[in-house]
Amino acid sequence: MTNVDFPRGGELAPLENKRAKNPKRKATDDGDQPAKKREVEEQYQGVFIQRLKKELFSTDVRALGIVKEVKDTEISLETASGLTAKVAVKQMPKIFAKTFGDVELSDVYSVGQSLAFKVEKAAGPNKNDKAIGSIDPMVVNSHLVAASLKNALVLNGTIQSLEEKGAVVDLGTGKTAGFVQNLDVPDAFKPLRVGQVLLFRVRKVSKKAERVIQLSAFADADTYDEQSLDKNQLLPGTVILSEPEKVVSTGVFVKLNANTRAFVHKNALPPRIRLDPTRLGKSLRVVVTAILPNSPLFILSAQADIIATSNAAKKVLKEEHKVGSTVEATAYEIDKAGNVYFYLGDNPEKPEFVTAKAFQSGFDDYEKDIVEFASGSTHTMKVIGYQWLERCLILSNKKDVKKQVVMEMKHMEPGRRIIGFVKSVKPKGIMVRFGAKGETEIIGFVQAEHIFDKKHKNWMEHVEPGQRITCRVLFYDSEHERLFLTARPSLVQSNLPVINEFSKKFVGEVTTGHLLKQIASGAFLVAFYNKVCGLLPAPEVRMSSDRLEQNQVVKCRIVNVDEQNEKILLSLGEENAARREREIKKEEKVQKQKESLKEKRKAEKVKAREAQKQAKEEKKVTKKVKVEDSLDWDLGEFSMQSLAKVGRKEGEEDDKEEVQQEVEIKEEEDDDEEYDTTEAEDRTKKLNEAVAENSADFDRLLTMSPNSSELWIKYMTLFASQNKLKEARDIVKRALDVISYKEQTELFNVWTAYLNLELLYGTPESFKQVFERATASMDSLKVHKKMIEIYKHHDKNTEAQELYDSMIKRFKHDDLDLWFDYGTFLYEQSAPEKARNLMKRALDSQAKKHHVTIMSRFAQLEYKHGDAEKGKTIFEKILSTYPKRLDIWHVYADFSLKYEGVREARRLFERFVKLHEIQLNKKNSMIKKWIEMEKKDGTEETLEQCKKVVGELMGKDDDEEDEE
Repeated sequence: MTNVDFPRGGELAPLENKRAKNPKRKATDDGDQPAKKREVEEQYQGVFIQRLKKELFSTDVRALGIVKEVKDTEISLETASGLTAKVAVKQMPKIFAKTFGDVELSDVYSVGQSLAFKVEKAAGPNKNDKAIGSIDPMVVNSHLVAASLKNALVLNGTIQSLEEKGAVVDLGTGKTAGFVQNLDVPDAFKPLRVGQVLLFRVRKVSKKAERVIQLSAFADADTYDEQSLDKNQLLPGTVILSEPEKVVSTGVFVKLNANTRAFVHKNALPPRIRLDPTRLGKSLRVVVTAILPNSPLFILSAQADIIATSNAAKKVLKEEHKVGSTVEATAYEIDKAGNVYFYLGDNPEKPEFVTAKAFQSGFDDYEKDIVEFASGSTHTMKVIGYQWLERCLILSNKKDVKKQVVMEMKHMEPGRRIIGFVKSVKPKGIMVRFGAKGETEIIGFVQAEHIFDKKHKNWMEHVEPGQRITCRVLFYDSEHERLFLTARPSLVQSNLPVINEFSKKFVGEVTTGHLLKQIASGAFLVAFYNKVCGLLPAPEVRMSSDRLEQNQVVKCRIVNVDEQNEKILLSLGEENAARREREIKKEEKVQKQKESLKEKRKAEKVKAREAQKQAKEEKKVTKKVKVEDSLDWDLGEFSMQSLAKVGRKEGEEDDKEEVQQEVEIKEEEDDDEEYDTTEAEDRTKKLNEAVAENSADFDRLLTMSPNSSELWIKYMTLFASQNKLKEARDIVKRALDVISYKEQTELFNVWTAYLNLELLYGTPESFKQVFERATASMDSLKVHKKMIEIYKHHDKNTEAQELYDSMIKRFKHDDLDLWFDYGTFLYEQSAPEKARNLMKRALDSQAKKHHVTIMSRFAQLEYKHGDAEKGKTIFEKILSTYPKRLDIWHVYADFSLKYEGVREARRLFERFVKLHEIQLNKKNSMIKKWIEMEKKDGTEETLEQCKKVVGELMGKDDDEEDEE
């Protein structure tokens, strides 16, 4: 390989060696003659040399597009620079709309196929907005007339009718029609269908029969060589034989005829010529890829695979190069923007036709990593994207990206488990990023109710940008191009079969879904993946011992699938069978209890309503307590009332409704009951509100609600208040055996009460045994955290610190918040040095990606409980390394204002807005915060000064364009 590269600086340079030896061609040696150089430059004035950018991809632009995706009602075309246009059915010929429904788009168009299109609507300002294009020849060819149709011109045509020897083609140019013989159509496009659009080459124009033009669908088989070439009459897909003239740093100037010159960007040249420009010959075949009639915009490509417009297979990547694969690539150039270019293959003399590049965003630490990417160095990289018209892979060297499997939207099968990173946090949910940042990233959305298994009022405090998150794909909304995900642990971690279609193969399977909606009959719609739903009938719902609620995750069995009508019938399966068995046993007890109650009513002659009144009077003995936190309850002195405080998710009414439903079901099944439904409801309310005074009362209530941790804890405290520790322990053990394993919250409440009991009344040995059992039976980290709360409440700070030390050793990699909780505890105990040492330990033990979060949180703790100056030092240290971290700037400003005052905060704002590293549009939120501060805490003078600084900033010329 000759070590010759494109010259830097953009000045014109001669083709070396080979071109100089050719006596028939003029060797243009610029030398040091400014006048001659100006003369040469003037020769190319007006030639379009830019790459196609989004702002240039405007209405009326005609472009050559490669079909990258075929959907049900639209196709997606990609053209130069990776720009994409959507072509819906309504942007196709009207004759096709008549057959649409009988013929699928996938029957007519294939991935890799080349088509010319016209931009009818430019892309919007948002990153994901796409242009709207049309492939209808009446639109794309609207500027042509019959006289424009010269030999070898390539244009779109619609199959109008099928004949014995070929097909009649509508070219959209009025009365002139075309005809293509069957032999002139590639097999890949057969069978031809009415309404189908293909690229056709004008094969022969007959002067005697100008109304019928002979066409060929082998569009690239000939070159357009009209001496009177008019660029405005050319269309994308037309192949031209050009003559290379000058090589510059960004490409090659070529001559199309005596009066017409054009430019081929180096990324549109064959790889072997990019590596060695001296390989340019006397002629170069090029294809028109974009043009805007009556304007300078005129873009060409010289890549053989792109010129082969009739061969779709050449555009499709090999299996070893597809997105998500790993490739060996050799670096050969780093451009001015810092992008690294690679060739594939072992032999630089014969590189593969597919090339590759990596943007700066494709490196973990660009400044550090780029040193290793010298010309000729080989690297193992991950393919994260593909630009079809450039035949260029997009690579990434990031470690986390290399570990990922999912890189393209087509990999996002509903139900698939994927790992991404939180991009942004909003009140309605979180945006999750997959793949490397930039053009190739995939964005999904997790609704707020799909982030955790249980509702969290302050859930946004537990999720932050950059955080790693595991999700499953719920479904893809193709109409709005939105990807919906779930991050609920019970769905993500489930190893049960994924239901993503209406198929009988799932009958008998046990799976997980979430309760989407309860209908009037009491039945629930259960949602799975890919918008597949099943029906859980009302009897199954009533049979459940749990109180089923909307959005709750349930395990169920597929009973039947109606594929034709897309219906699924569900059951709670083996769990309900086991519950039925328990219900039978429970029913026997209930029947005996009812008989006993009947006898008691007869003997005492007390009606249900009088029992309710009596219960209310007795209720005065007990104090009712409400608790705000659903997982926390009183940890004070061990009394009947304090241990009976059990938090519930929806408040105390939930348990009342649960018992009421159970009693109502029992009453419906017992036709011999002596009192009506209204009396049953009153009695149920009485059972909830009545005070149990002895074991018989508690046993009776627990028969109705065996999963109620509140009743079990009250039962336990009955004995604890009488100093009957053995009996209290027996009740706890009974509760742990009786409460369903699915009622994790209820079980956790009982374990917490048990720990309270042993801490206050037991021995250190008995407490240790109970604690070990609790951590083995429940979520160990959760139990440890609850124990910390108990210790703190009882001022057992020494024990709390010892437990924190133990937790750090055991859970240091499982829960980042644990470090911050311990740090807060140490600051509150007036041990700031220990807290600072803890931060150092956290930085040493945690991955580098967590360091900013750790330092930021401890800086906040310094401001709140320690030394504000030290907190400031930590923030400054973060920003010296990561000056673009907007989240850190925001937190720093808030704490500076709160703990140091307006003057320090103002200095920080002034410093921020003058930063060159951060783009102006990203500064808006901090500027707004500064103005709000001045309005609230500043003076009119400081407010005016603020506005002046901002105005000067916005007035600067920031129109420098960033090259990719």
